[in-house]
Amino acid sequence: MHSKNKVVLGTTLALAISTAATIYVFRRLPAEAGALFPLPFSVKQIAPAAALLILAWLADSLRLKTLTRALGRNITIPTGLKAILAGNFLTLVTPFLFGGAPAIIYVLKQAGLTWIEAGAVVTVGGWLSQIILVMLSLIALLGLHNLGTSFPWHSAILTGMLLYLAALVGLLILLVQPKLAAQLIALLPPKLQAKAEHSRRLFYHALSTLLSTAPLLLLLSALAATAYFVSLFSIAPAILASKVPQVPVRALLYLQNIAYVGPIFAPTPGASGASELWLLTIFDPVLPRALARQYLLLWRLLTFYLSMLVGGIAFVLSSWQLLNDAVHPRHR
Repeated sequence: MHSKNKVVLGTTLALAISTAATIYVFRRLPAEAGALFPLPFSVKQIAPAAALLILAWLADSLRLKTLTRALGRNITIPTGLKAILAGNFLTLVTPFLFGGAPAIIYVLKQAGLTWIEAGAVVTVGGWLSQIILVMLSLIALLGLHNLGTSFPWHSAILTGMLLYLAALVGLLILLVQPKLAAQLIALLPPKLQAKAEHSRRLFYHALSTLLSTAPLLLLLSALAATAYFVSLFSIAPAILASKVPQVPVRALLYLQNIAYVGPIFAPTPGASGASELWLLTIFDPVLPRALARQYLLLWRLLTFYLSMLVGGIAFVLSSWQLLNDAVHPRHR
């Protein structure tokens, strides 16, 4: 199937599944909940939430900028933001929430990095972000336990996070084994081996630079990734703290973390459907039923529909020529 058609299909499926899941949730509203709109949140609550979302995007673009700086490249914050938003869009329209890398790589290539350098930046940046996410999730699980705030499947989430952490550590071990890659290249047809070996050497040179020769920049990237997730998860207390003063602010932050990580491996585009139902499962025990559903809608409006709109614009501006095959491969 043509790349553009795949994107259109993924976008349509993601929107349809998310909308269907939201409608299902609201059809089960208690009678006293009233109408779907207007949302029971004031501008004083929604504006900080939107600001936190924008701050998260900026922090993630700073992570990308810092990593490219480690390779001696210097992209601008707007370029980093365009790459992040385009990547977010592709992530939201592809299964398993792992589809954004090609869009980010392509934007970085347009900004002057080589394909190999861009690939190394995305590989290290993605691994770093996932490590930070797992560590924050483990802190959230511990924090909820200490606060006495329960949620369904606590043990399953804890087991899943520990297994995911082990997989990430295993991936790093494989990445820093250039001999293993060399053995795989030896299995290729002879005509491809020389070019593949050259690419391997360039990739591991960039990887070595990112992981060992620029530790301060790597640390700054980790801090930027942490700021991204903390800003994103802080949307929950920004919206809900005044509505449920009996629930600690930390608990709302931790619950949003768990609500975020649960659907990571959902096979639907953008984890649509799974995200709505899982978020409701996490928040329903601690919020009034009507408020939990209203928060679900606002969270998805901000982090799914708005992100898809803004990210779609960035994606079109950066990658539409490639999708239309309007650029000759020699010049891409």
